[in-house]
Amino acid sequence: IWRTLLRLEPDGLLIRSAGLLQRMTSLGGEGAKVNLASKSRGEDDCYATIPELIGDFSLNVCNVITAGELLSEGLTRITAAYDLNANSITELAELMGRKNAARLEVVAHTHIPIFHTEHCVFSRFLSSGNSYVDCGHACTRHTVHLRDQTGNDNLVLADMGCRNTVFTAEAQSGVHSIKEWRDAGIGRLRVELVDESPEDAEDVVFTYLSVMAGDLRPRDAWERLERIRDSNGRKGGVSLGSLKNGVERRAGEI
Repeated sequence: IWRTLLRLEPDGLLIRSAGLLQRMTSLGGEGAKVNLASKSRGEDDCYATIPELIGDFSLNVCNVITAGELLSEGLTRITAAYDLNANSITELAELMGRKNAARLEVVAHTHIPIFHTEHCVFSRFLSSGNSYVDCGHACTRHTVHLRDQTGNDNLVLADMGCRNTVFTAEAQSGVHSIKEWRDAGIGRLRVELVDESPEDAEDVVFTYLSVMAGDLRPRDAWERLERIRDSNGRKGGVSLGSLKNGVERRAGEI
């Protein structure tokens, strides 16, 4: 997998596992030139440069100890975990200090992955094959949504390992917390898109830029985001999701 990723010559890599981070650092880290050829397969030499390495949400950065350890392992920046609500993200940034908080990235807009499986929906319903060898790779030609009990269409995407991930139709947004996060010193905000049209994708990005510039109120931005449609033309809506602030209950009350 790491060879395939580097052959794509990306501007950066979202590091989603400790294993991939260890592999990249053992090869020299960001800026190192790596021979991608597999000698066991008799491949000719093929070199690529390791790009910027960004720790993704799955590394579960929830506290300053984890943040410090990962930043010391060669990551340019790290992403706050989905376990944190909006206030907890602010607190994490404040505890990290301005210098390190500038290397903290927050996913301000995303469709949360809600289900992950090795069962391939594309192969099961759009092909008569049994594996990637004979399935015809229907996942590269078709778009699939799973409609849930509430009527929402949740997008299904297949990865290079033929695993399927279901993304919630409703977008999670932290647009109301942007000013608070900026004041805490957070350096980056990320907008993640799934199957929005080019026009809607542009509208989503422009909406967040307008809020950051002070040209649009968060509540007006929220109304815009509610109108964004998926590739079926259906409105997915928007919510606070895991960013919703709440008071932790004591163990004895659970």
